[in-house]
Amino acid sequence: MPADLKKGEMNKDWGFRIEQPFYIVSSMESGRYLDLLSNQMVIKTSNGRTSQKWYFNQKTKTIHSWRTRSYSWTMRGRNMNVGGTNSYVNQLFKYDAKKGTFYNVDNLNVLDVEGSRDEEGTKAQASKAEDNKDS
Repeated sequence: MPADLKKGEMNKDWGFRIEQPFYIVSSMESGRYLDLLSNQMVIKTSNGRTSQKWYFNQKTKTIHSWRTRSYSWTMRGRNMNVGGTNSYVNQLFKYDAKKGTFYNVDNLNVLDVEGSRDEEGTKAQASKAEDNKDS
């Protein structure tokens, strides 16, 4: 993929449009949005706040919070939160449009919801792809 992709263009290797805001909506019945509560990633009812917007940074290859732009998704074990961007492998996620999943490029863990619970404020987590429960 050319390094000179510009804002709004599609990075097909990573599955994102460059620096274009997007929402992540759970496929569970409630359709809750991925949100930030402090630095924790949780699912919440849609509220229009910038804490529910995300974007892909072409330079760092990381997914950033629209609200706190210096913070990127960070996987620590199974815990998913946001932290200062460093582009280490625990911050590198691609989107697979065919499966509708976000996955880590290093260990292939997918973004999931703790215990597959469709409840307000449930934490996001990283799960092995084969353990994914359509969250």
